[in-house]
Amino acid sequence: MVNEKSHVQVAGPHGLVRRLPKRLFWDVPISSVEEGTHKLFIVQRVLERGGLEDIRRTIGYYSLPVVIKAAQEIRSLDPVTLAFAACIGNVPKESFRCYAYASDADRLRLG
Repeated sequence: MVNEKSHVQVAGPHGLVRRLPKRLFWDVPISSVEEGTHKLFIVQRVLERGGLEDIRRTIGYYSLPVVIKAAQEIRSLDPVTLAFAACIGNVPKESFRCYAYASDADRLRLG
């Protein structure tokens, strides 16, 4: 069972951000995070720092194609997150912006 105190509370009965752990947004005022306006930020935080349940919630809120499209637009993803997103989205790593912006040395690391 999830500890309610560890989750963020924001306006709106069905908001995604209020159902995610506070630790994902430790460095920003949570009241300023909006699902529509800050989609890339939310997707990046969830993919890089969230657990599987957080990822499922995010996909349930936005849909898998929207999450993958957002991930493809993110400028910087760690190699594990990039591989995971490419795998669940069934898309090549090369289609991600972070892969295109990586240096040759980083591309070797990204695989």
